[in-house]
Amino acid sequence: MVTTRDGSPESSSPYPTPPVQSRRNVLDADGYRIDAHAVVIGINNYQDPQIPALRYAVADAQSMYDVLTDPQIGRFRPTNVKLMLDGQATYKRIKSEIGTMLPRRTDADSTVCIYFAGHGAPYIDAKTTSRDGMEKYLIPYDADADDLRASGLSMETIQDYFGYITSRQLIFFLDCCYSGGAQNGRSFDLPGIATRATLNDDFLESLASDARFVVTACGMNEVSLETTEIGHGLFSYFLVEGLKGAADIDRDGLVTMDELYAYLYENVERESQKLGGRMRPMRRGSASGDVYLTQYETAEQRRADAAHLEATAALEADDPVTARQLWQECVTLVPSHASARDGLAKIAERLESERARDQELLSGRQRVLEGLRRSRVLQVEDYAQALELLDSDPAALSPHLYELYTFATALADKRITTAQYLKSVQYARRNATPSQMAMPQPPMVRAMAEERKAERERTVQSVPSTVPPSPTAPSGGAVAAPSPQIREENTSKSSTQPVLRLAPTPSEERSSDSVTVITAIEAAPSWKRRGVALFVQAVVLGLAYEPYQFGKGLMMLWLAAAVAFALVVGWTAPRGSALRSGILAGVGVFAGTMRYAFTYWGNLLDLEEVFRLVPIVIAVAVLAFIGSLVRRWTTRRSGA
Repeated sequence: MVTTRDGSPESSSPYPTPPVQSRRNVLDADGYRIDAHAVVIGINNYQDPQIPALRYAVADAQSMYDVLTDPQIGRFRPTNVKLMLDGQATYKRIKSEIGTMLPRRTDADSTVCIYFAGHGAPYIDAKTTSRDGMEKYLIPYDADADDLRASGLSMETIQDYFGYITSRQLIFFLDCCYSGGAQNGRSFDLPGIATRATLNDDFLESLASDARFVVTACGMNEVSLETTEIGHGLFSYFLVEGLKGAADIDRDGLVTMDELYAYLYENVERESQKLGGRMRPMRRGSASGDVYLTQYETAEQRRADAAHLEATAALEADDPVTARQLWQECVTLVPSHASARDGLAKIAERLESERARDQELLSGRQRVLEGLRRSRVLQVEDYAQALELLDSDPAALSPHLYELYTFATALADKRITTAQYLKSVQYARRNATPSQMAMPQPPMVRAMAEERKAERERTVQSVPSTVPPSPTAPSGGAVAAPSPQIREENTSKSSTQPVLRLAPTPSEERSSDSVTVITAIEAAPSWKRRGVALFVQAVVLGLAYEPYQFGKGLMMLWLAAAVAFALVVGWTAPRGSALRSGILAGVGVFAGTMRYAFTYWGNLLDLEEVFRLVPIVIAVAVLAFIGSLVRRWTTRRSGA
């Protein structure tokens, strides 16, 4: 549908064409568009002396030809652009190029541009379809001012020739006017005919259609001006500048018809008023997508393309971080840079895949370490440190900690034994200072450490400001309390002065977070749940005690089960709770054996029989303690 400048619908063309989609035209091996064709006409001097000469129409046509055939801007192959200047632009040749040659050279996928700079004139015609009763003519070089009907190119003829061109994209630029002979204008008065009446632009509506645009230098009752200050017609000057890139609002390297017309209307109207006239370019035609004439390379695009090449090389060199930074720079420079956006999508997909793979690897390593801890092969302190190393960023670790990190990964990957790992850790600790072994703390852990430090300082401030006098100090003297950051210790064996420990040692501060982890590990499962489970198991064992029903073999089997149960209790008991667990197990076995006493001695218990069962408690507790000692000895031996 044809639309006016304000967007209102107008009459459609008698030869509708399919809508065009936004696309970049295909380039040949030389960088020219294979489907772009143009006819460029500029006439200064006319054969008929009655037609006044123009000054800059030829210069305008030459500039238009140059920008279209520029391999970096218009990219029209020069052989596909017909330039006709002055005497070359005869009536016959213009009709031949537009009506015959263009339809032969083009097809539906072509882009066609027709440009005319010269005189235009209206002529009274009773048979014209225009509502103002005047036919509009383009004036060729050999036109006869007294007989335009025979020697001028009417808009009806142009309309017929456009019907022969099958191209979906056609743009027609007219730098002429029909308002009569005005100074510095591109129109003239016909002999004996007044042309100052209000003219109508119906012919523009008949020429335009979907993806076929007609753009004129000014309105029907306005004058197209040319000026010596720029050496061009005002409309053509801004047309060429816009095609070179001045009209590219979004800086994507494509000058679309919408961008070009907005640029022309604003600049031509403003500059024409400065010259004392008024020019308001007109456009007819619309498209379902962007139609563009020129595609140029901006400075931003050159920088973006260079960054794209560097990003591609960085990705091939397995450096996705640098590649992502460079492609982000491309998108900042040229938001529509398709290659950069594709590269960023690939980087995001790759990083996500690597992140998932790293997380799966970390989870597997953590499970290996957890298995070593549960089997008591790895002590809780060593387990906590290895876990913290695996969960840290290797790039943020000191050389000594990075060495420990490699040992921890080797242990988790089962490339070294636990004994080898512990020896490596001990060696690293002996050859590193406390600051070199300090783990970088995450923000949350750092905040918790600072809070604990502040709490310790508040505790220190509540300590009395004096301490007992030293034996060597003057009588009556007092020693000031040390600063919370100072740790005073008297290591002399003969001194009787008390040792002050008002602040933790550096090693204590470093291990505070590890202690938190260790405490959490020791607390799970809780002693309450473990004790209940242990007691129930012991009761079940005791309930199986039947000395009078068992034969010798079954009795020995029960005793072996009781001994094994006690040893397992001690082996699996948390540190420091082996004896307590053994006593609880013994009490459970004792409680279970009470069923035997009730069964064989009636409802009243024989105290003598009960006392005979008491040694079971003692035996189970002792055996559990022995089991814990065996576990500790085995662990130390494997660590050595």
